[in-house]
Amino acid sequence: MEETLTEVVGPTYFTYRLSDIRGPMAALIDSVDGRWELEPAGTGVRVTWRWNVMPTAVGRPLMPAFAGLWRGYAARALDVLESHLVAS
Repeated sequence: MEETLTEVVGPTYFTYRLSDIRGPMAALIDSVDGRWELEPAGTGVRVTWRWNVMPTAVGRPLMPAFAGLWRGYAARALDVLESHLVAS
């Protein structure tokens, strides 16, 4: 896939687009628009990861199931990110 940074408003947020999806996901997803938001929280930073998935015609009816899987993946990814930042 190709990831394109579309906007940076540092240190507040940045947005990106995933396109040219390949492999098994290509049948389900046309593209993804994502956004990472960063805001002060106590002595650290609160990170929010938002995304909008544009499904293919085949993928559209499967999006509710995909959303559940994706939320689990995102939660684990943010947990790993947090463990790296806290350990630094």
